[in-house]
Amino acid sequence: MFRSLCFLFLVPLIFSCTGIAERVRMSKFDQATEAYERTIKRSQYGAVQSFIEPSLRNEKIDFETYKNVRVVDFGVAHVTISEDRLKVEQDVALQYFLLDRNIVKTINYKQVWHFDEEKGNWFLHTPLPTFGD
Repeated sequence: MFRSLCFLFLVPLIFSCTGIAERVRMSKFDQATEAYERTIKRSQYGAVQSFIEPSLRNEKIDFETYKNVRVVDFGVAHVTISEDRLKVEQDVALQYFLLDRNIVKTINYKQVWHFDEEKGNWFLHTPLPTFGD
């Protein structure tokens, strides 16, 4: 009888803890992507590198090429979340302004985010967007 009662109470508790962990992880995803959007809109491209998985960061980026670009809109068009909730793919439409020519352009940018369980953080597994002239 005691085992049955323990089972009845422990199983829902275990599943609710799993649910809480997933909610916390997805909340961290929202925070990471919102911070990424703010950073890219502020043209802080050096700081944007901190969102990229450390082993994939390109330390040789010529940030001079980004000085002519001002992102004015960041629209998420489509989101796919993996079943284990450790990977998120987003299709993003970036609208940007070329300062030297007064031109507004739009590019589609696919983002792949992975959750690093060891660090408890979400990281991009895609490079900075490439803005065309």
